[in-house]
Amino acid sequence: MKPETRVPQQERSIEKREQIVGAGLKLFSEKGYHHTNTKEIASEAGVSIGTFYAYFADKRDLFIEVFSRYNSKISRVLATIPVKDYLQPGSEKDFILLLVNKLLEAHDISPGFHQELESMIHSDEEVGRVMESLRQSSIDMTRSILGNWKKVLRPRDINAASIVIQHAIEEMVHAIRFKTSDVKPEKLKNELVDMIHRYLFV
Repeated sequence: MKPETRVPQQERSIEKREQIVGAGLKLFSEKGYHHTNTKEIASEAGVSIGTFYAYFADKRDLFIEVFSRYNSKISRVLATIPVKDYLQPGSEKDFILLLVNKLLEAHDISPGFHQELESMIHSDEEVGRVMESLRQSSIDMTRSILGNWKKVLRPRDINAASIVIQHAIEEMVHAIRFKTSDVKPEKLKNELVDMIHRYLFV
């Protein structure tokens, strides 16, 4: 049975819980989930181990809280894409650039934590499920846009094209944000946008 944890009501209690969440994010990002323990998190947060367990049942409980907040931030970034502004022919390349920029922006949110999540996708069922849900949201949004351009699209299978585009963008965004290269990030981004535009319309 999961131990009962406290739901903070007073400002001081809320602050302590936030300190623990912040410490968890920092250590999960720097050391990884499996190489971090609750004593280290409590120490980083400046609270006792007893205080940690007053608010979180265990390390996993804290990780899920950090993960949930991270997902909310990513979703808010994706929700700011003004899809309706890009429904008219002639705005295709602008939309592709905007989509790439928004995904780059999303990957600027706790990049170390994102890399840890990517490493856990195949070993943690819940992480894998939620990350796939985020990808699917991106694919669904791309599909809705492509549906409005279907008369001028080169690919005939919009579903397949949406998946190809999402994975191509994700791989290059990871390369830009997480890997070193002799080529400047802006150049890589522009080449990616041009490649996708040619795949869809040329």
